[in-house]
Amino acid sequence: TWSDGAVLPLRSSAIACGGPVLSYSSDGRLLFAAYQDFRSEGSEREPLPGGGYQYRSEGDSDIVVSVSTNHGRTWSASSVALDGEPWGATFTCDVDGPGCTVSDTDPGSNYSRASIALPPQECGRRPVYVTGTRGAQFDPDAPRFAIAFTRSTGQGWASPAVLDFTTEPSSLEVVQGGQVAAGP
Repeated sequence: TWSDGAVLPLRSSAIACGGPVLSYSSDGRLLFAAYQDFRSEGSEREPLPGGGYQYRSEGDSDIVVSVSTNHGRTWSASSVALDGEPWGATFTCDVDGPGCTVSDTDPGSNYSRASIALPPQECGRRPVYVTGTRGAQFDPDAPRFAIAFTRSTGQGWASPAVLDFTTEPSSLEVVQGGQVAAGP
């Protein structure tokens, strides 16, 4: 049988979360969830003389981890494992044109597609391993997509290692996401 669902915690400024992945500790006492925590703001559409409109959009997306001690009925506050960099841009849209133009950009990055793994208990010290897909937002000098990897340290999270699979910053290659695994 299925139990009622539980809500994963959002950070105070988050408006949504998504893509949760779960992993039990090898002794079955702890259930870990890694998921995307997304924050976004947008200004009201401002009409432009002669038609069209303009608006500002800003966002930030991180990979966070929460822990449950009761098989997912309740969850701890989330901690940020992979911290995206806030981004923003102004969009000017012509109602008769092919789309919108982008200006006044503030480069940043988003994280999505979380993966989580825990090593077996017999490995001694047991960090939690997390990966996420890092996407550059309005930053022509950054790899468009990359995989970031981090591990828990007991004091938080280690600085992520970023695996860049693109050959140049403007490459149109897409990285679908990494799957982390841990073993003895």
